[in-house]
Amino acid sequence: MKMDRAEALYRFYVQQSEQGIKDLKGWNIHCQQQQGLFNQEMDAAIQRIKDKAKSRPFFCIHLCLFRSDYLFRQGRVFLYAYGHEYLLEKNPVKEEIHLKSLMEPMWKFEDHLINLLGDYKNVLTKNDVQVLMQSEYIPLLLDALEHLLKYYIRESKASFLNDMELEPDFRITVGEYQSGIKEVYITEPLDDEGLNLEQLINAYPEKEDLCCYKCYKYAEACNLDLRGIYLIMSRFEQGDFTGTNFTDCYAMDSEWNSCLLRGTIWKNVKLFGAAFRFSDLQEADFCGARLWDTDFTGANLKGARFDRENQYISNLSPEQRQEIVVC
Repeated sequence: MKMDRAEALYRFYVQQSEQGIKDLKGWNIHCQQQQGLFNQEMDAAIQRIKDKAKSRPFFCIHLCLFRSDYLFRQGRVFLYAYGHEYLLEKNPVKEEIHLKSLMEPMWKFEDHLINLLGDYKNVLTKNDVQVLMQSEYIPLLLDALEHLLKYYIRESKASFLNDMELEPDFRITVGEYQSGIKEVYITEPLDDEGLNLEQLINAYPEKEDLCCYKCYKYAEACNLDLRGIYLIMSRFEQGDFTGTNFTDCYAMDSEWNSCLLRGTIWKNVKLFGAAFRFSDLQEADFCGARLWDTDFTGANLKGARFDRENQYISNLSPEQRQEIVVC
């Protein structure tokens, strides 16, 4: 009995899901291995932008993926440098970044899916594979570009921006062209300096994601109970959070630069990709925290408490490991 299209699509999607888990299980490791190549390509593209721009001020640098470049296997993304008109600018500075090796596992997986179409002759087509790749797998590629760009910024401490003239609220973004754009670096705070987070949270108690994706300078939040709030991709510069309880918070990819965080509590906090560069974390409690690729560069961790396994996966220096207390 011939399958109808609905049944064929269902079977194909189940089949690709099982194959995808198997074939792309090393995707995250593969992306991490591309960091060196990505850094080299970014350095070269930034230098070409500097050479072209001369004294032109920039409002935004945007790392952009065109789906057509992926679908036609060009293996490239583009780096745009915009002035104050941003996405409305007619002639931004544009440079290619070649990342064919990053995309190759996706292409191989797509070829595998095309081969599976032999089981669904005259019912499914290559177009169905492309629709699937665009809905399910290209987002994984966009996530990889975001993480590669974040680590490029962190490892260089944004030194690649030296000798560039920047607008006061310059930012770096990543995503598709005018779609799904995420900010990964902002030079100036978006909110008032010295903002009292206790007043803010009390004013908007139901907005648990109030601080997400924002940047605060000199924020004050000492000895507060901030359990369970969302701080995803938030950025704090020189804030004072002494004694604050962050238990059960969601703080993935957050940044805490040169902050006072003595005696803070981070039990069960999701801190994947977070950074505590040059912050004071004396006596802080990270027991039960979810740490992965967490950056403690220059942080004071004297007396801070860490789970035994976390001390090895949170990128602590040998000196920092001597200062912490294993719980």
